[in-house]
Amino acid sequence: MPLNPADIKVVHVMHRNSGLDQKNERIDVFFSAKKWTGSIENREPHKCDDLSWFKVHELPVNIIPYIRDVLEKIRCKETYSEQGWKKMSVTHFCCNAIMLKNV
Repeated sequence: MPLNPADIKVVHVMHRNSGLDQKNERIDVFFSAKKWTGSIENREPHKCDDLSWFKVHELPVNIIPYIRDVLEKIRCKETYSEQGWKKMSVTHFCCNAIMLKNV
């Protein structure tokens, strides 16, 4: 599907741990396109059985969970998120440094 760079923008970045160990990191960048030509094409049929357009409030039940999460974050205009990591809490803020500890 050809896209003109002038017609796309980054709408969200997600840093996620996609596995059980901390070595399985991903940085996912999500784009919005104002216009495009052509049709979507499944270029990874060994990983994906279907590509279809859905209304955001009518997503299929078997959608990948992190995709459902990121669509909600985009709807709320959140531009960055993390998923699959141990939760951290801010315990001290001083001199532009933040100290974190595991929750």
